[in-house]
Amino acid sequence: MLHGIFSTACKQASAGRHPPCAMLLTKPGSKLSNIISLSSYDIFETPLIMVRKKPRYWTEFECREFFEWFMQIKPSRTNEILLASDALSAASEVERFQRVTETLHRSITHLTEQRLGGQAVNGLGVVAGFDAALVLGDALVRSVPGASWTTLRSPIRDLISNNLPGVCRHGTGPGFEPLMGGRLLLSLVGREPFDQPPKNVLHTVYQNWHRTLSEAESDIG
Repeated sequence: MLHGIFSTACKQASAGRHPPCAMLLTKPGSKLSNIISLSSYDIFETPLIMVRKKPRYWTEFECREFFEWFMQIKPSRTNEILLASDALSAASEVERFQRVTETLHRSITHLTEQRLGGQAVNGLGVVAGFDAALVLGDALVRSVPGASWTTLRSPIRDLISNNLPGVCRHGTGPGFEPLMGGRLLLSLVGREPFDQPPKNVLHTVYQNWHRTLSEAESDIG
């Protein structure tokens, strides 16, 4: 399950089980040196609850405890990906998304690995994708009236995002969930041709979710 994959991925990245990502082929400070690597990118440990129990079985207390942990680490995680992408000084949201997209694109061989069936996101990739999704989620909160980070609820108990933190409007309707959303972002970035600048994938996904949340508000109204 996704929550188990995420927890395992964080541990694998911390242990450095994936191919060395520390070799930068350019001088520090140059644009191309913005590559996410195990030597320079901070990894974090997930709460034990993610290993012990599937989110759909969490109690109210466990949901609240996990959400508090999530909100506590979120500022440092967004700062980590923005710093790695030299995006803290971006003049606009669009430029911020573009810089993060380009950094993920440059780092894609370090964030994925080849398995039977094709390219798969590795442990470091899961973490970086999650961090990029947090940047996207914060942008949705800033730009969509009524949107906020909350614990996502669904009458469909087996829904992957059920009981996990995400962005929705007024606590109801569809929600953007960064664990699954981050893997999707990285997958989309990985499809961009490596020999040319990538499209602004983060901005495209942001626009789609902005539209989805706005339409959900219209339905409520």
